[in-house]
Amino acid sequence: MKEYFKSVFETDEKDYYCVWYADINSGFATEKDHVVCFSDPAVLEGYCRGKGISLSKETMIFNLSSLMEFAVGLTNDFVASEVLNFWNACSDLAFTLKLEFSGDDDNDALEELYDTLFIMGSEPGTELTEDDIADLREVIKDGCQLVTENLFAA
Repeated sequence: MKEYFKSVFETDEKDYYCVWYADINSGFATEKDHVVCFSDPAVLEGYCRGKGISLSKETMIFNLSSLMEFAVGLTNDFVASEVLNFWNACSDLAFTLKLEFSGDDDNDALEELYDTLFIMGSEPGTELTEDDIADLREVIKDGCQLVTENLFAA
């Protein structure tokens, strides 16, 4: 059974409110060939009521400015669970739009990095190598580009 989440992609210019769903195949709610996206949370909630979509109480918030600061090396700080959620959201966004996303590359190093991020959430003390950090920065940068180039809020 699908579970629906209000997802917020925060940028310096505007916030994008979307519906992200989790199921066997996860993705984002679409109309025609684009992701349903609004600049006002009340409009998103009205859309969901009209479509009979019941949103989870959990809201997924992604601050693209903070993510890009990490991606370009302005900071080394990140929260593993937040980065992992963003990676998953970008993977599902790419799946929804039939686009490429570097985080989905068939690559042993990326699979190991993903698994390590997952473990970091539950096992303090787990750390990434310099190569892992470099790969993670590229995945996050690609994800930010994917979001900013493909979400258009009404």
